[in-house]
Amino acid sequence: MIGALERDKKYEFPSSSPHSVFSNSVVDIFCSLNQSFEIVRKLDCPDPEIQAVYMIKFTMTVQNVLLQYAEKIVNEFDVWCQEGKTACILMNNIQQLRVQLEKLYETMGGGEKLSPECSEVFKELQVKLNLTLDEICVIFARSLDSDIHDSVEVVANLLFKIKSTGNFNPALPSSQNTIQQESEEMLQSLLCTTLEGRLEVFHNACEKTVLKRLLKELWKLTLQNIEKIIVLPPLVDIKEMGGITSQFDSRNMSLKQCAVLENALLRIKEYFHASGSGLKKGFLDKCPQLQSLKSALYLYTQTTDSLIKEFVKSQMSQEDPGVDNPVGEVLVQVDLFTHPGTGEHKVTVKVVAAKDLIWQSSGMFRPFVEVNIVGPNLNGKRRKYSTKSKNNNWSPNYNETACFVLGNEDVLDNYELHICVKDYCFARTDNLVGMTVLHLKNMGSYACSSALGRYIQMDSKGWTILKILSQRVSDEVAREFVFLKSTRRSETV
Repeated sequence: MIGALERDKKYEFPSSSPHSVFSNSVVDIFCSLNQSFEIVRKLDCPDPEIQAVYMIKFTMTVQNVLLQYAEKIVNEFDVWCQEGKTACILMNNIQQLRVQLEKLYETMGGGEKLSPECSEVFKELQVKLNLTLDEICVIFARSLDSDIHDSVEVVANLLFKIKSTGNFNPALPSSQNTIQQESEEMLQSLLCTTLEGRLEVFHNACEKTVLKRLLKELWKLTLQNIEKIIVLPPLVDIKEMGGITSQFDSRNMSLKQCAVLENALLRIKEYFHASGSGLKKGFLDKCPQLQSLKSALYLYTQTTDSLIKEFVKSQMSQEDPGVDNPVGEVLVQVDLFTHPGTGEHKVTVKVVAAKDLIWQSSGMFRPFVEVNIVGPNLNGKRRKYSTKSKNNNWSPNYNETACFVLGNEDVLDNYELHICVKDYCFARTDNLVGMTVLHLKNMGSYACSSALGRYIQMDSKGWTILKILSQRVSDEVAREFVFLKSTRRSETV
């Protein structure tokens, strides 16, 4: 096996014949294994138990040879990733091991004549080789990630240059033609420059099974790059932006840009389907990365109020941020009142005290409580109240009251109180000690004590909403909301 692999390596893994897509080492290894099996078979040992031992020993030899071969390919595969055709041959070699192993299994008698012990070894070996093939397909696809990333950057720049004119209506035939044309122009770099030439090489150089696996990885990589570069880039740091810039503001996609990108995703899907010769439509449609992108694009078209409302309704786990690692607690009394005539909601919050705050400071510790009302239709209304700070007190009493008038556009279930305890810092950003969230329901009046956590818990939908809103830097409500929900207590205190 080692000799066959070294010979292959010396000549850069040439095909074993003009019509094959795997190299000589696979042929050499299985020629040797088949000859060895013939020797074992022709011994005609009269004692079945000794013959069974021979078969087990031979089966273990097959396992050792093929696993070591696969391990050597994996260990050196990075080196060959730059040589596209050679990488394809190495992937084909692992697939061909699986094909030849199945043939050897049948030659040895298959499930009928082989002992359960031998059969089990063959089954496990097939699983391990299958995992190895998956592993090197992922490695090879990732070697192309930087090129795909650069192409998607070009797509992003073209997309964000698209301007909406007047009241854009994607349902109009004229709009649909524009969307299709702009989406085709936008995808030139990705489809024609980056993917087309390579996929032609892979189509000619890969076994069908290998090609399908490689296409799946490239499809996922393409969608992942679209998500992290265009649709859901990392959160814009509100503190470090130093004000609103047109560069950040342009990253908030308009309705037209969303429609163009949605059309582009359809075109990319058709490209990877390749009229039936590529990936199956069922796989493409059910792909989690595509579902995530479609969901995010739908959310992109929603107003800031709608997104905040959806966040409040869906992120119930944020109510217990301090359960596992509390840094203190806060005591509040909440009074909810809905006017019987106008339907207007009024929320009164009495901040009673904070208790057992866990905080170390080299200077003065000046804790105060900040109460934020979060929900839809709050633009222009009071959204925040801060108590006075208390000097060097780790269980301070406040007994201060804040009042928020919410209007009557939404029910109370769509609102929450986001309560923070902070250390006051003169002329600098106050340090977060801990936070908690109280979901409002029409319950009249109640008092509660809530544990403070270092940050709030969010699921993937919550992060998606946050990333979308972080692009709306010219929207004061969106900026405040992102800052509120993304702030974490420093790990150093």
